[in-house]
Amino acid sequence: MDSDLLREMDRYAKSSLADKDIKNLKVKDDFKIADMTFKNPKLKKLSENVKRKRMELYLSFNQMFLNLMPYISLDDKLSTGDMT
Repeated sequence: MDSDLLREMDRYAKSSLADKDIKNLKVKDDFKIADMTFKNPKLKKLSENVKRKRMELYLSFNQMFLNLMPYISLDDKLSTGDMT
């Protein structure tokens, strides 16, 4: 169910929000859930409010990760998880 939601969020962002930076997206303002097509029957049955909340959760996690990326070291010499 969540993979369908993420796939549709990605499709919608690429097609309708391509000119916006992911760090500045807001689900409430930028995503029109009525324009999104979900394949999963369980997801279709959820209310728009529930879909919006799930989308906000995923988007905020992605934005938080993008903000942390400059501080996460991927250098093999450092032990895993070290912050630089």
